[in-house]
Order: sequence, then structure tokens, then C-alpha cells
Amino acid sequence: MDDGQAGERQMRALREIARRHLADEDARRWCALVRPVIRLVGEEEAGAGEPAAARLGGLPLLPRGAHWPAGPPGGVPPVHLASLDCAALPAGWLDVALPADGTLLFFAPGAGGADGPAPGRVVYVPAGTPCRAVGAPPGVGVIPAVRLFARRDASAPFPDHPCVREAFALDTWADPYDHPVHEQGFVDELGERVHRVEHRVGGYPVNAGAVGHGAGTEPGRVMLAQFTCGRPVPGAQGGAPADGDGGGGVLVWTVRREDLARKSFGEAVLLRHRW
Repeated sequence: MDDGQAGERQMRALREIARRHLADEDARRWCALVRPVIRLVGEEEAGAGEPAAARLGGLPLLPRGAHWPAGPPGGVPPVHLASLDCAALPAGWLDVALPADGTLLFFAPGAGGADGPAPGRVVYVPAGTPCRAVGAPPGVGVIPAVRLFARRDASAPFPDHPCVREAFALDTWADPYDHPVHEQGFVDELGERVHRVEHRVGGYPVNAGAVGHGAGTEPGRVMLAQFTCGRPVPGAQGGAPADGDGGGGVLVWTVRREDLARKSFGEAVLLRHRW
């Protein structure tokens, strides 16, 4: 089975979960929320000679004359977390308008910090831009570089995602948790399929309610990318990629659809959930 078939099979499997647990109309609404996603996996899942789609860590390749992004006033500059090669992603799979080529650079805070929105930057470098590797500023760590490879997959929102509340009008219920989408068997089976702490592009975050209690995932915004932190990643020599204090969590960037269409990432929002 090739990668495209595996992605389609996952789409069907997620919809079947809804059909098993929900009434016909509720299942129809849920199935409409299933979305494609691209997982970013390590070397052990890559095929021979397969080109990498992303790199976790390492030094960023910034346009000549550009400087490392600044941190908050009086604060430490952010860590370079990842680089995403847009041209290496499976074309036509995602339902968000990522650039067809060029590189997205993700910068995130270093150690510490609470749940919810956090300072972070996304920098888009158009294809063909003359670039150079830029060294990290004093006091900013460099994550060991790890190559990541693209896999088509599917994702579905957890019941606490704003799009679920909207699709099922849960805000009109006296107790939204009485709705069938919160039924334990449905949630458990859904979790077995989609609650994976992993690197991914597009789709839904691992758990919108946990990531800033849904902040930044309001209607009109979509997930750009999710990266894990604070635990060893495939191919890394130990350590915590973005949290030097040994904490762990998920970093999620969201962006407005209209900003994506303009290739404008200055207002991307970084959400952080720690465990």
C-alpha cells in the first residue's frame, strides 16, 4: 500500500468510528469535519533515497542580510525549532493553502513558560532566495538537527474543538457533555486513532482543548503545524528539543486562511501545552 492509499484508508477509518457510535445525522456532521494531515516521521520510517520534507533543529537558512528573530522586549531570542520544505510535501493532499515551494522556519521560546499563547515566529523564505546559515545568538541553544519525512494521513477534532461546538451547536445545550459526541466509547476509539503526540502539518492539533483551551483555534484559523518538544525525537541524541528544563509538551502554530493565501505569516499564533 502506497502513502496515498494509507491516507485514504485512515480517512475512511475515522468516518467509520462516527458511523458506529453516532446517529445518522450526527455521523454525517462528524464525517464532514475529518481533514487530511501530513505526519512528519523520522529516518526509521523513511524509504531509501527519500528526500526529507522538514528538519527539526539545526541552524536556520535565512535570506542574506536577515537576522535571527528577536525575542520579547528584554527577553531571550527564540529557538529555531524546525524548517519545513513546502515543495517536498505531498501536493494536493492538504486542505489548507500552504505555499507550493519555499521554506517555512519555525521559532519558539526556549525553556519554561505556561500553557496557552506564547511568543513565537514563523518566517517564510520564498524559493530561490539567496540564503545563509545564521548562528544562534548568545544564550540561545541549537537543537540537534533531525531529518523528517512526509506521510499522508487523516485527522479529526476532539469534541472540545471549536469547530465541533459549532457543527453540533453545543453552546445551546444546558450540558454539552451530554451530547453523544462526548460518549466515552466514541471518544476512546477516536483517541486511539488521532491522539498521537507527533510532528504534523495541517489538520487538527493533538487536542485543541489541551492546547490553550482552544485559544487560537477559533473559526477562521487553521493549524499550520504541530511539533512535539521536551522529549527525545527520532534520530536525536537525547535532550529536550525546545524546553531545556526537561518539561514536555506540544507546540502548535495556527494561522488565518486568508493570511495563508497571501503567504503572510506575521500573525501566526503559537500555542503551547505542557505536560
